[in-house]
Amino acid sequence: MSVVWLDDREGDIITRIREVVEKAILVSTSMDLHGNVSKRLAHQSDLITCYRMAPHEDALISKQSALENLLNRLEKGKPPYKAWIALPMLLPGEKTSARIEPGKSLYAKVPEVEAKAGLVDAAIWMRYPWADEPRERGVVMVTGDNMKAVVESV
Repeated sequence: MSVVWLDDREGDIITRIREVVEKAILVSTSMDLHGNVSKRLAHQSDLITCYRMAPHEDALISKQSALENLLNRLEKGKPPYKAWIALPMLLPGEKTSARIEPGKSLYAKVPEVEAKAGLVDAAIWMRYPWADEPRERGVVMVTGDNMKAVVESV
């Protein structure tokens, strides 16, 4: 989200959530691919994923996937490894669609990456191009149980 005078509203919210709930409590985050995922938001979320389509025709599918990941991890525990990579890219809004390039090719690769053994989730955020904020950047994030698989996937 974008809030005037606040540089990282989602990061502020998750920091406050973490002040209230124990670190042992799993927190799962889901957002559309135009989210600006700060390092603070990424690392305070135990699980984080995003929609894979713009327009957001997969919103319910993505939310279901986030919920299934959460339920699965309630039994298995928190995934121990996360990689958050900020990408120095600023695409105009019309180029962040999953129907045209470069988004189309990028998002087509996500299911293949996510299916690798040892991974829980893989996601790409194209960023919210209409905000003018310091955290404005694309982000790739991979979460999993296998450090090598996580590192090799970003």
